Amino acid sequence: LGQEVVQFADILCQMSDMVKPAVEGRVTLADLRRCRQAGVFFNVLFNLTKFIQYDQRDPQLIFHERATPELTDWDRYAKAEYARQ
Repeated sequence: LGQEVVQFADILCQMSDMVKPAVEGRVTLADLRRCRQAGVFFNVLFNLTKFIQYDQRDPQLIFHERATPELTDWDRYAKAEYARQ
């Protein structure tokens, strides 16, 4: 794929930082609900294309995500598409 090899331990560390589980090394459904990033969590685990997209996303997009944590990915997408039209 022309991508740099990423060690699985590094991915686990990033995912743990994202979810911040109550018990280190164990991610529960409650942890995923609390972090509000379950979709990203599962995309990173099961979908290589989505992982690459997440890993190489635009810093401006990250800023907007953090500025509106109450919005879901779908809400952000719909807002951007509405603004584009």
